[in-house]
Amino acid sequence: MKIYFDMDGVLADFDAAAAEYNMGDLNRQTKSMTADDKKAKQMRWRWIEENKDFWINMPVVADVQELLAVARRMGDLFVLTKVPGAKNFIGGDAYVDFIEAQKRAWIARHFSDFFDDEHVIVARIAKEDLLRPTRDDLLIDDRAGNIADWIAAGGRGIVFSTPEQVIKDLTSGEL
Repeated sequence: MKIYFDMDGVLADFDAAAAEYNMGDLNRQTKSMTADDKKAKQMRWRWIEENKDFWINMPVVADVQELLAVARRMGDLFVLTKVPGAKNFIGGDAYVDFIEAQKRAWIARHFSDFFDDEHVIVARIAKEDLLRPTRDDLLIDDRAGNIADWIAAGGRGIVFSTPEQVIKDLTSGEL
């Protein structure tokens, strides 16, 4: 089995990093926002772009090392993370390239015992469109919509809330 971990919200505490700077909910789906909310979200992304250390300095989710140790006994581990679209940034594709490099560096800094560069996948399109998952592919992601899309494409998924909850789900035998 291949087990794919989302980075932001599962391995990296994106919300804590955003909250530290009073960034609000950047994960909220744009299609459900008012025009004012969309403009505020755009301004938050621009603020992140101006603060170059945002991505590399995100804190690690507490207790996630234990989850990774359990998961490693069950399958091959991968990071499957998506970068925000270039439309969100003044720097466009060049800034998205920077985000990818920062995410890879963050993973190497914090999780080199679990993931080498070949086990880190940075997507610029929907995760399920990039990999075409099968029943042997499990995605652990904090966004229920991503899990629903992954399952609809043929994979299995667990919505992440805490490492303890995912360990329970992994070891329950119900997957």
